[in-house]
Parts: sequence; C-alpha cells; structure tokens
Amino acid sequence: SLLPPIPDSPARGVLIFPNFGEAKANIATNTITKIIAMKHLLATSITIALLSLGLAGCGEKQATKEVTSDAFVTIQGQDLIKPDGTKLFIMGTNLGNWLNPEGYMFKFNKTNSGRFINEMFCQLVGPDFTADFWKAFKDNYVTREDIRFIKEQGANTIRLAHYQHDQYFYDLCDEVGMVVWAEIPYISEHMPNGRENTISQMKELIIQNYNHPCIVCWGVSNEITISTRDKADMLDNHRELNDLCHKMDSTRLTTLACYAMCGPFNPVAHITDLVSWNLYLGWYVPGLFLNDLWMDFFHLVYPGRPLGFSEYGAEGMPNLHSSKPRRGDHTEEYQAKYHEYMLRCFDRHKWMWATHVWNMFDFAADARDQGGEPGMNHKGLVTFDRKTRKDSFYLYKAWWSDENFVHICSKRFTDRTEREMEVKVYSNQKSVALYVNGEKAGEQTGEHVFSFRVPLTGEIEVRAVAGDCTDTASFRHVDTPNPSYKLVKTKSKSANWV
Repeated sequence: SLLPPIPDSPARGVLIFPNFGEAKANIATNTITKIIAMKHLLATSITIALLSLGLAGCGEKQATKEVTSDAFVTIQGQDLIKPDGTKLFIMGTNLGNWLNPEGYMFKFNKTNSGRFINEMFCQLVGPDFTADFWKAFKDNYVTREDIRFIKEQGANTIRLAHYQHDQYFYDLCDEVGMVVWAEIPYISEHMPNGRENTISQMKELIIQNYNHPCIVCWGVSNEITISTRDKADMLDNHRELNDLCHKMDSTRLTTLACYAMCGPFNPVAHITDLVSWNLYLGWYVPGLFLNDLWMDFFHLVYPGRPLGFSEYGAEGMPNLHSSKPRRGDHTEEYQAKYHEYMLRCFDRHKWMWATHVWNMFDFAADARDQGGEPGMNHKGLVTFDRKTRKDSFYLYKAWWSDENFVHICSKRFTDRTEREMEVKVYSNQKSVALYVNGEKAGEQTGEHVFSFRVPLTGEIEVRAVAGDCTDTASFRHVDTPNPSYKLVKTKSKSANWV
C-alpha cells in the first residue's frame, strides 16, 4: 500500500477533541459513505467528520465523554442530520493564495515560486536568516487566529485553495472540526507534459494528509478549462487522477472546481464524485438572479449530480460607501447586498452539497489594481491585516453562528446627505429594537437582516438591542457627499478577475 497504516486503538476512527469554552466536547467520525454520481442517483449518503459546531473559542482542557450514537451526524435520505435533530449544511469559506509563498507577494516578476524565492533569499541574506524568515512567515500567515475568525463566523468548512498547505493548518482544522477540501495546484491550463507532476502531487497530498480527519474530499483541479487546448488529454488526466484518489483512499470523495465559462454539459464536470463551480454572477457580470437560474438549470438536467459553489463573492472596501450601492463600485454596502442575495439563494437550493465563499480574508494579488489599493484582492470578509471585519462578515455570522450578537451595518458610512436614512442591522436573534438618541424608533421580528428607516437631522446616536446584545453607531447629516467614500477611477488596465 502507498499509505501509512492507521494506528490501532480502542476508539479507532473516533476522535475526542478539547472543550471550547463552556461547550461540550464534540465527537466525530471520519467515516464517509461514498457518493455514487449515477444518472438515476436517488440519495446521497455521507457521514462527515464535523466537530465543534457554533463554538466560540479555543481552550486547552481535554474533554472525556463516552461515545454514544447520538453524538454523531446521521443520514436521513439525502439529508445530513446534526445531533440536535436539525439539518446540517456544509457552508464555509476559502483560504486562498497567501498561504503559499508566491512571487506576487514580494513584487517579484520572474522569481515566482517558493523554491526560487527561497534560493534568492539564501543568496541575498544567507540560509540562517532565510530560515528565520520562513518561520516568521508561517507564524503570521497560518495562524490559530485565522481559525478563530472562521469559527466566530459559524462556518464549518474550508476549501484550501489552491495548493498543499502546512501540516500545522491541517492540525488546526482537525482540532476545531472543520470539513476540509484539499486540492493540488492543477490550475487554469492543462499541460500535456505536466501529467506526471499532477500524479506525483496528488500522491503526496493523500499520503501526507490521509490521517487528517478534517479532510472530506480531494480536489483534482481548479478552473482547468480556462485556457486548455488539448481537451482529450486533459480529460484523460482527470480520469487518471480520479481513479488514483479512489485507489489510494476509498473512504473519501473526489471533486473539482469548474470555471464560470465551463458549461454544465462539459464532460470534465462529470468525472469526479462531486462538482462545484466558481461563479461570480452579480459581480463580474450583471444579474444576481442568474445564480438561481444557473442552479435550477443544472439541477433540472442533472438532478442526481451533487453540485456546490466553490467560489463566489464581490469586492468590498471598508472605506468606500454608498446609500445606493451598485455592482462594481467596490463599496462595503454592495458587497453586503451581494452576499445577502447569495445566502437567500442558497437557502432556496438546500440540495447543494457545499458552498465556499471567496474569500475569508483579503489577499495579495500583484496583477490587480482595484478598489483603490493596488496589489490586493478585496473579496475577503475580513481585511488583509485581520483588523477589520466587514459588514458581510457579520451577515454570515447572522446566518451561521449560534453565538448571540447584533451588528449595525455601515458604521463607517458616517456622513449622509439624505434626510431619511436606512439603518440596517444583522443579528441571529429573532427580534431587534432600534433606539435613536435614546428614544425607541421601532422593533422588528424576523431573521438575519433587519431594516429601519429613521429621520436624519444633525447628528444621531443609534443603538440596536437584540436580547442581551447591543451595538451602537453614530451618523450625521451633511450637505455635500463625502468624497472619500467614492472610488476614484484610474486608467488601470488590471484584469478584474485576477
């Protein structure tokens, strides 16, 4: 066998993880009943390693608990059922390129891989300093704090795009119970002379990570149809990778992420057990409603094919604002509007196997010049420096997290020209009351998103109350728009999709 043996133990296949705050220990299995994607598939059976749903923070105290059947995720028809009896949806985020030391992070042009960067550093400053640098690099880019953000949001899955990641991060995912999609860097273009490398990388990915219970599927490629010319060889390469995964690991599923222009009939989308699409409908192209049409059409044609969204998102700058947000303005408000639609859209399509928002954090992308900050992709729900949670972060928390909270949106949009303004509030509580200058302005019952209209004269102090949670914000009326809230157009030729 190519794989190292799994150590025998009295509780083989069962992992007991630490307590998190006041929450009880979570028990999970790494047993997966393989999805057979046949034409007349009627049911999907998965038992997934899922731990610590909706927990707040990390602790060190070890928990002990007798393993009982009611501690596991179970199957009812096509549904995953949590121990509390409610349906479980695999919903989360991508962690992207910055975890891999690529040239664009250092403004290099030709030195564009980890090996070349390491060699150049060694020549410039010596191996000892270089070793210290990489240690500091890893400590800052792969951190427990990143996991805390993701857990706070309430996500339960991470797609580790688009490369092999550090063992430390897989260990963190094991510890907190993330469902992980791990993939190899077979991206954008199939190279006929690169097949041996894809096979080698997939073997190494599986051998090195087979015993991580967090991993639920192996990803064979990402957006491979973007510029591929030899389609027959590309398809054959995918079949070989898919067979290799099943031979080396019969317990896990295979998947791939398709490019937006890869249609539902493309044969590459029907090789792996699962399939997901990278679609930015409503950002790169107009029409948020196209997301519904796309999902409905695919499901109509292939009702038994497990479909997910592996990437979706919109740029959002926390310093750019508009009371009438529109596609392409890079405002925090449009990003929130986009994600409000997408979450409702996914709620209308509960049969999807997983969704992964792009991206959890803003990240470096040297070819970009968008949003007034060159060299960055701003689709993150949190800024690159991890200091600012954008409104969209709190939207997902309102949908996914069990931690009680309330959040007033557009706090950074202080200066307003309108005489009556919308105050939008995100919360996972069923009722929200709004106070303006100490006086109750209204109360609403609902879910996730609450909207109030309030008069704006002079400066007002706003307070939102949901149960025992409160949040405050200040707004003021001005006669002319604050120019700093609007993106200044440049002559940049940067591709928006980089």
